[in-house]
Amino acid sequence: MRVFSSSQAQANLSELISHAIAGQDVAISRDGIAVAKIIPLEPPKEKLDFEAMRALTSKMKLYPGSFVEDMRAKGEL
Repeated sequence: MRVFSSSQAQANLSELISHAIAGQDVAISRDGIAVAKIIPLEPPKEKLDFEAMRALTSKMKLYPGSFVEDMRAKGEL
């Protein structure tokens, strides 16, 4: 967590907001004591890796009962 004095926070408000947008908590202190905290409202969203999802799903069977059928065919069920 980044800590800014109240005078630094006042002079650099846009920087504090940028930290919050990036998912970081920011504390504001007065006389060396933390008195306020700026936190992001929502955690940053991760971007989906569609190529990795395609690679994973391409190995899957097309119909839902296939897993059980495979186990029965192998004599495991």
